[in-house]
Amino acid sequence: GQLASVKFETYKVNGLFERLREVYFSGKQQQFDIHYKGTVADVWSNMRITRIGDEVLGTFTDITQIKTLQLQLEQHIEELKRSNAYLGEFAHAASHDLKEPIRKIQTFTDRLQNTLQDRLTQAEAGIFERMQTAARRMNLLVEDLLTYSQVSETPLEKEEVNLNEKLQVVLSDLDVQIEEKKAVITVENLPIVKGYRRQLQQLFQNLIGNA
Repeated sequence: GQLASVKFETYKVNGLFERLREVYFSGKQQQFDIHYKGTVADVWSNMRITRIGDEVLGTFTDITQIKTLQLQLEQHIEELKRSNAYLGEFAHAASHDLKEPIRKIQTFTDRLQNTLQDRLTQAEAGIFERMQTAARRMNLLVEDLLTYSQVSETPLEKEEVNLNEKLQVVLSDLDVQIEEKKAVITVENLPIVKGYRRQLQQLFQNLIGNA
């Protein structure tokens, strides 16, 4: 026998009154989530409004707990998106910044080798070759970093990867550590698989490096 506004004083300003009126005049049932905040309660409810004869029946189901978790999850997702965006921007910027010094290392190494070519021993020539190989590998890593920074825009696609070639690249990268540890790496013939080139290489890098 009381007006709703006596108990729920904010229902005329949060959109609920308009929905009640719409159901009353249209006769069409509505069901929706609504946040009610007033002196009586501060809750999330799932509400169903139905016209019965010349009256309107409204039923509430308290969903505050699940709605709170949902909002927290949405907030975490937004934070994760921002974090990924920042990471992508950093990776993109870092890859561009690294290209120039790598290019200089390759250029100056080539110049120095050409200048000393007639005086280099076989061992020294081998060191230069390893330096150049390392610089080329570093350049490829930078390209991979640039590709990674663009993954959110264009997802990576699987490709055919020769595991024998990838393993040889990893062994070349780790040759100094292998030499220092006097490690023996035994490799049998490996297949060509469908996968992500960089991740498969990282797999071998981790396996051999940890071993």
